[in-house]
Amino acid sequence: TKAILTVTGATTNVTYNGSTQTNNTATVSGSITSDGGESIIEKGVCWSSNPNPTVNLSTKTSQGGATVGSFTSIVTGLIPNTTYHLRAYATNSIGTGYGSDIEFVTNALSSPTITSYEAYDVLYTTATAGSYVSFDGGAAVTARGVCWSTSPNPTVSLESKTLDGIGTGSFNSNIAGLIPNTTYFYRAYATNIVGTSYGEEYILNTLALSTPSVSTYEARDITTNSALCEGSISYDGGSAITERG
Repeated sequence: TKAILTVTGATTNVTYNGSTQTNNTATVSGSITSDGGESIIEKGVCWSSNPNPTVNLSTKTSQGGATVGSFTSIVTGLIPNTTYHLRAYATNSIGTGYGSDIEFVTNALSSPTITSYEAYDVLYTTATAGSYVSFDGGAAVTARGVCWSTSPNPTVSLESKTLDGIGTGSFNSNIAGLIPNTTYFYRAYATNIVGTSYGEEYILNTLALSTPSVSTYEARDITTNSALCEGSISYDGGSAITERG
């Protein structure tokens, strides 16, 4: 809505185009349609939890002089899940004109948004899983990783979890200490001040151990009481060879 205000004989027209807010910031567009016959020396927005904030408050943006036209201000330092009143303003040598009072509510904080992916490089006691934190919920992600169990819906209360940094974005988890030939349930997690979120649950099956694979070769250098015999172990079966001959 366009607000036309008279400031000691001069008129400053400010058109408010609305705001777009996240948890603690708002982007506000305004438009100065008349300088009142004097040069604009300052413009911006001011805000408060009370209606009709003014430039006497410290909670304002100051973007310097301008000609007639539109401008954009970035409001920061807002508190999540809070109602604010905000007005655009423009100042010339005569005084300050304000746009209409706009009320908006900042978004509430939430736990992060995280996606789990299928594990790969699944072996006897280890596996690797990728995950992605797409949104921090409006608060810093302080822990992320993967948790697993032989029972469904594992949580971070278990010791069987990884710690893979902080923040949003992609990351890989190296899962270790698994038991061969066992079914595990796993899912990614991300934690912020609000709480912990989990990704989709997946199942992985570790490889089963087996006896070694060994080949025998023809004996050679045969004498009356000795021979040289050779063998080759091509696979340990997933467990260390403890004896051979």
